[in-house]
Amino acid sequence: KINEALKKEKDFCVLENDIFYKEGIIEFLEKNNNVDLIIFFDKLLGEISTIDLIKKIKKINKKINIFLFLEIKDEELKEKLLDENIKNIYYKNEIDIKKIILDIKKSLNDKNENLYEQIDKLKKSLKQKNEEIIQLKKNKYEEKKIIILGMGKSGKSLIINNLKILWNQENKYEFMEIKIEDFYKIESQDKNIYKYIFIIENNYKKLKEAKENIISIIKINNIKLDKVNIIINKKNKYSINKKIIKYIFKDFFVLGELRFTAFCDYKTNKENNYKTENYRLKKDYLKIIKKI
Repeated sequence: KINEALKKEKDFCVLENDIFYKEGIIEFLEKNNNVDLIIFFDKLLGEISTIDLIKKIKKINKKINIFLFLEIKDEELKEKLLDENIKNIYYKNEIDIKKIILDIKKSLNDKNENLYEQIDKLKKSLKQKNEEIIQLKKNKYEEKKIIILGMGKSGKSLIINNLKILWNQENKYEFMEIKIEDFYKIESQDKNIYKYIFIIENNYKKLKEAKENIISIIKINNIKLDKVNIIINKKNKYSINKKIIKYIFKDFFVLGELRFTAFCDYKTNKENNYKTENYRLKKDYLKIIKKI
């Protein structure tokens, strides 16, 4: 009667006429796994127990919904069925076909809603993952801006050229040169600046003047101290001791010192085959690059 009533409903597609033995359910499912719901009677013929039958059904299709009819009330069996997540349990003497059809519709609707929820969650998760991938790619290829600041003739341009040649960049770095006296240009730059590197000549007057300028620029442009680095340039035998420099700039991170020689240009040295000079120059720059 339930079979015939379900065939009249537009919402259902009944795949099989009555199956008369338990093993027949397994045989059918092994041939046709695309089943949403099974209705069967506990006293169906067969050698297999009802619980073992349910386990085999779930093994074939763990998402299948089971409606089970019991001949009499059996609390022990009911507990075992609940353990197997069988919630739709009816008794033979209490069959109400209209109610059963409503329960089936509700059960399948709940399943569809749950499926839609899972699909929605999956879509949101995929969207989030895609956004993360796009951001990672953006970060990978996005140029990081490094602003090089210094007084006139402090060696800014030459240092930038050497860094571009010697820096084996996995990421792109855009170098921008600004004179200290043109500090107001910093404000017009993108706020996502990777580093501010001040190039300072190694003599007491220039060091003292540079420190005052750095402090003013930081305050005016609201620059975070951890983004401020210093390179001491034009070091020679008359230069101020490294310990004194570190003391003067104790609030900032000093990347290193560059020697003042006639061979400060890596590109020119290479063109003239000055290998020894370039070896020393490269060594100094690589120490700085590693700290940046």
